[in-house]
Amino acid sequence: MGMAVAIPHYTVDDLEHFPHDGNRYELLDGVLLVTPAPGYPHETIVSNVVQALMLAVQVS
Repeated sequence: MGMAVAIPHYTVDDLEHFPHDGNRYELLDGVLLVTPAPGYPHETIVSNVVQALMLAVQVS
């Protein structure tokens, strides 16, 4: 059997020390979750959806 690995337990105060690099840093019961910033394909789709919604609102 292997040894258990201790997972670091973070606090809200620890979040202030993480870089402001476009990633989203979240805590879930003290466990750090890092979500990368969206890439170009995602941003293109978001832009297309926003444009479609704006046109729909203008028509109504």
